[in-house]
Amino acid sequence: MSSSRRNAPRMSKSRSKEKILTCPTCGKRTMVRVRKTVRFDDGLVIPRLLHYECRSCREQLFDDHAMTRIEEASLVPIENSIGDGMP
Repeated sequence: MSSSRRNAPRMSKSRSKEKILTCPTCGKRTMVRVRKTVRFDDGLVIPRLLHYECRSCREQLFDDHAMTRIEEASLVPIENSIGDGMP
């Protein structure tokens, strides 16, 4: 066994050093990064979206990458309706 492998930190079976943030809505330190399907009130569904979610109040925060996916998905119906005779 190499010395670098022997001295490497051990990873637990649970997630390694999950970054936990303070939720801006409820103020509890329970905001974690998750990957799951997000359903918006307007019917838009984004599968497997990586974002932050508060374990306490369920507030969701979206970083730039998540916002790009949301914006791209929300534009699909608009692009498909161009030229449908609507002004």
